[in-house]
Amino acid sequence: MFTDLGLRILLLLVLAIGASTASASCQTAEPSPPPPRVPLDSATFVIQVQQALKDQALLSVEATGLLDEATIEAIKAYQKKQGLFVDGLISEVLLARLLWQPQLEENSLLAKSGLSQGQFKADELKDAAEINRADAQGWTPLLYASLSGSSQRLAALLKAGADVDQASAYGTTPLMVAVSFNRAEVLRQLLRQWPILELADHKGEIVEEMAFRQGRNGLLNQFQRQRVAMLAARMRRIPPFKVRMVTWDAQECYVARESKIEVVCDIQPQCNQERNTLVLCADKGQALHQQIAEVVQKTWGGRTRVLDGRLPDYAGPFACQPDDVVVFGVRH
Repeated sequence: MFTDLGLRILLLLVLAIGASTASASCQTAEPSPPPPRVPLDSATFVIQVQQALKDQALLSVEATGLLDEATIEAIKAYQKKQGLFVDGLISEVLLARLLWQPQLEENSLLAKSGLSQGQFKADELKDAAEINRADAQGWTPLLYASLSGSSQRLAALLKAGADVDQASAYGTTPLMVAVSFNRAEVLRQLLRQWPILELADHKGEIVEEMAFRQGRNGLLNQFQRQRVAMLAARMRRIPPFKVRMVTWDAQECYVARESKIEVVCDIQPQCNQERNTLVLCADKGQALHQQIAEVVQKTWGGRTRVLDGRLPDYAGPFACQPDDVVVFGVRH
């Protein structure tokens, strides 16, 4: 729903002169089934947690593979010591801190990301493939950096292209890790990348629900401000020609061509997995790239992802139509 009077007028003008209907629909595919997951309260994890707590002298009884009273109290004590939200249950963040992080290969990017102090060396983030490479549990360097609370390492990974929305095998995102530890500064850094707030973990809970359940009122205020900014953000300074803009606020879609402006509204819900994406459809579109990137950085704070729609095998959600120069998608 539009909140800006100028945009309302623009839309009326666009609708008045639009004659044809080009397709800007998102290519849909059958979602792949989620990978099989071991329940977090399984005997396998419980035994491992019990042994890890015993190694730290937090549990004196033998491992039974059950969440008995002694184990629950030990988990509470450990979570309190780590600054984690205390709920008496085994969570994925608890397993990452207690089991998975200590097992990381020394000097790997995953292990270094999880360090609470220090900075990356200049050459440690050059390999783009390593930035978002996950371990066996689906944990990425950005997830471990969020776990450590290191703002410096987090900033370096985000600048190098770490995916703020990449979740673990149980659906845990860096935002959820920040909420679990009540880390306001980490959350601020992540929100500057305009992450998707609707991603849910394996229990179907989104990050704001998690913050509410844990009583993180300060973090909830950050989420509220983020949503206000998402609704207020609009494409105001992109030239209304030679570019097709796709947004997901109320399923709106703008199509702009060189000779006339057309409007279509056929954006599928799956499109909201794409954000700040620029697809080059013609060579002259490269001249607009820098301008669009600057607008994105100033308006949304995120970086533009550039895909080459000129390739014959390109099959992304913003497939180029005849006469398109660039297609630009931004998520509000």
